[in-house]
Amino acid sequence: MKKIMQKLPLCFISLIVTFSFSVPASVSAQSNNDQTSNNNIVLNMTDKNSWEYTEVKDGEKYKIVEEVEPESYEVQSKIYKKDDQGNYKLEIKQTSRINEIQSKQIIKSMEDGKTKTETVDLGTPAKNNTNVNERSDDISVYADELTPWKYTGTNEGDYDVPVDATAGTVASGLAYLIGGWPGMLIGAGTAIVAASIDQAYARWTTWHKNPVGTTILAGIKKKAKIYETSAKVELLEEKTDVDCAEGYDCS
Repeated sequence: MKKIMQKLPLCFISLIVTFSFSVPASVSAQSNNDQTSNNNIVLNMTDKNSWEYTEVKDGEKYKIVEEVEPESYEVQSKIYKKDDQGNYKLEIKQTSRINEIQSKQIIKSMEDGKTKTETVDLGTPAKNNTNVNERSDDISVYADELTPWKYTGTNEGDYDVPVDATAGTVASGLAYLIGGWPGMLIGAGTAIVAASIDQAYARWTTWHKNPVGTTILAGIKKKAKIYETSAKVELLEEKTDVDCAEGYDCS
């Protein structure tokens, strides 16, 4: 997600993440907090912006390795297929990019020298991902004390899942929609791919903190709920993300 301005120089920016995790009954958390699984998919987080998972599809086993650039929402995916000797062979390379001008997600899959392109309309993304970098070069001149969290709005929207989407592609599309970062929603991406869901529904609420006596952004809190449909019956994931300027306490 877009980072807010730090109190110290830019290289010291930090991202503080807290979360609560809710998944459908078919997905259960393992003893390793970085791993979730169901009958078809096992997800392993290698970093907050990279992960890999195995998937059983039509009797074949695949391993998908993904890395995301959180600022641009670009996802690089490599899809490996397990052969009869038990070795994983690279079968597909996939790239997912966001065209922010047109608000579209463009997925390119390369297999056997051929390229397949799919485009998904993402609608109107969140307006609450304001970046304090655009307002001030340094907020250290402002008060150390912050205001309480101020509610700034609740938004909602649908996400049409691409036909050949990986979990990372789905997480990236949802993250762009809510103004979050893709790793935040990889659990929802995995659940959506595992259940072959063709449309997801997102609802998110945003709060801001400011140095007392100013309107300068020092913290953004975003709570997102991802459902299978707009009927909001099946909750796929619920997470809260806090982005706080370095040197401030946003708790």
